[in-house]
Amino acid sequence: CTLRTRSLPIDELIKAMEEGGVDLAVGYYPDLHKAGFYQQLLFESVFVCIASSNNRHLRKGLSLQVYQSAPHVVVAYEGRSQEIIDHHLRQMKIERRVMLTVPHFLSLAEIVPQTEVVATVPREVAQQLAKSGTIRIHELPVAAPTFPLMQFWHKRSHADPASQWLRSIVRAEFQHGAAARRTSR
Repeated sequence: CTLRTRSLPIDELIKAMEEGGVDLAVGYYPDLHKAGFYQQLLFESVFVCIASSNNRHLRKGLSLQVYQSAPHVVVAYEGRSQEIIDHHLRQMKIERRVMLTVPHFLSLAEIVPQTEVVATVPREVAQQLAKSGTIRIHELPVAAPTFPLMQFWHKRSHADPASQWLRSIVRAEFQHGAAARRTSR
């Protein structure tokens, strides 16, 4: 098995899956709910906030006032889970001071520890970034929305044994990770 990951705009992703150029999509893709596609829930995620372990503004914790006044870095990528938190905050009439937008979560590993910015990210991303010891996880000062992380595949590969095997491996790994996350809380 050879894996290659790609980040595509939704229209290109749908076309690539329909034409056989992409076998499996994993993430938050609300636009993939259309005829000819299958989907499977891997787990539900929730948003948290991350900041440098040395962020002087968060020494007393993350209040709503601190959250709103802090400079934010936002990840804008093709998976689009960020639109969930943006919509949620707009509904609650909470504004962030977005100072920087980056295309990948991995960028946060360098930016957050060296600055006073905060970022609102899925808990699983935060847990990986916090392993460095230079990033701390903070619960949001408001109720945090959840979102489903799914795997999607096209009907053309539904019965293919190799595709079935890959989907089972992906599901098993995410289920194992979800169990580990539940026990670590």
